[in-house]
Amino acid sequence: MNDTCILLGLPDYRKLSGVVAAMKANRRLRDLHLKRLENELSTADVVEPDDLPGDVVSIGSSATVIDVDTGERFTTRLVFPAELDGTSATASVLSPLGVAIIGERVGANVSCVSPSGTKRFVVEAVARAER
Repeated sequence: MNDTCILLGLPDYRKLSGVVAAMKANRRLRDLHLKRLENELSTADVVEPDDLPGDVVSIGSSATVIDVDTGERFTTRLVFPAELDGTSATASVLSPLGVAIIGERVGANVSCVSPSGTKRFVVEAVARAER
């Protein structure tokens, strides 16, 4: 496994690749974080779901992250946009934060560009989704 690549289960890889391909076909792949996702998918290490370690952020899992600059700690469940509940309890896998943490392991330092500037986070914990 390449330590600089994200790690994805095959179902997540297929879903995300399909979304990126559809957005690209519709010329909607303009946002920097979505271009980042496209690049990460092209180099991702992809494994069978049963081989995905429990400390990897995946679709449906809950991640506790720490904002490096403020020290704020919060937990959010990574979902597709249709599953957002309007609170910080969920984050879209297609948002800047979602793209930054998908496929990352506990302890990873990640960054994303938000409307207020570049934000830096550490993935502190992951709770896997129930199957």
